[in-house]
Amino acid sequence: MERQVTADLFHELNPVTVRFAREHRRSLGLDQRSEQVAHLIAVIARDLFGGTWDIGAQVRASLGLDPWAAHDGLDDLVNRAHVLRKRINLSKDLEVDQTAQSGDRLDEQRQEPWKSSLPDAPIRFVVFPGMGSRGHVLVKQQVYTVSLQEARARARN
Repeated sequence: MERQVTADLFHELNPVTVRFAREHRRSLGLDQRSEQVAHLIAVIARDLFGGTWDIGAQVRASLGLDPWAAHDGLDDLVNRAHVLRKRINLSKDLEVDQTAQSGDRLDEQRQEPWKSSLPDAPIRFVVFPGMGSRGHVLVKQQVYTVSLQEARARARN
């Protein structure tokens, strides 16, 4: 039961991360193209589940944000990540899976394509990690492959 609650919380963190990443890019006047947003989410996710416990400082440093200024959505994101990391560490059998080999094919048992990525294209990078327990996948990784738009452009050339 506890594992499923943690998996649900983990799954819920994804859209919160996406919203924060999109808002951050929007605040900088940057476009919302899928691959650029996916790269930013990947950076944030590495910070959320990386080694340091000062997640807020790590995310701010990675994004070049003022360490003392308020940033919409960041506190909520960091608080959710802290709760998750504590639950994962206390469980002793839950683990975050951020590993994938660039160029490999998607493993449907543990991975799913990022929103606009094609499922049959080679993996480029992990957008959002997965979570498992003793070899069982509870939440699949989301990986970026190639976008439908990029595939169409290549096909035209």
